[in-house]
Amino acid sequence: MCGICGFTRALPQDMSILKSMCATMAHRGPDGEGAYIADGIALGHRRLSLIDLEGGCQPMVRATGQLHSSLFSPEPPPIAIFAR
Repeated sequence: MCGICGFTRALPQDMSILKSMCATMAHRGPDGEGAYIADGIALGHRRLSLIDLEGGCQPMVRATGQLHSSLFSPEPPPIAIFAR
């Protein structure tokens, strides 16, 4: 299991709130964490390593400051997800 959390209307000084939210789900992902606040959006995550234990840890934010996001699933997503 992994965990994600977040909220809107976030300010840079809300990082302690976001970190607290991530801490409450440490049991869902003890192998890594990340936090991101920009443009009024706060996102946090916890990682549980199940596959790709050596290379699976990815940065949450790219060197450019952009949010690094990807979709992982062992099975292809339904076409309906991409039709929206």
